[in-house]
Amino acid sequence: MLFAVGSTGLHFYQLHQASTIYITSLLIGLGCGYLSVFVTATAEHFGTNLRVTVTATVTNFMRGAVTILIPLRIWIESMFNTTLSTSLMWVGLLVWVPALIAVIWMPDTYGRNLNFIEE
Repeated sequence: MLFAVGSTGLHFYQLHQASTIYITSLLIGLGCGYLSVFVTATAEHFGTNLRVTVTATVTNFMRGAVTILIPLRIWIESMFNTTLSTSLMWVGLLVWVPALIAVIWMPDTYGRNLNFIEE
């Protein structure tokens, strides 16, 4: 996630240099591999009967969040009289900061005994 955030920051920093757009786009794409980790972690938290349903639902919720983020970007742009790039950076901060906090606080399940009953 930090790689994706850093690559996105680099992309916006070098926005006016057309020669670097392909390199920064590649780096952003490489950094977005956390989606597969996100889907895998989601599937591992549920039993066999619910894995497909939960994994599909979570990814659809993530895609559906775009319907909230677009009006948020438009609101930020009009409310604070900013450019498109600046409003996109603010929306990115509003989304990435809570995501990074959640990843930091999420407990690691590596080596956990799966033979347990939740209370």
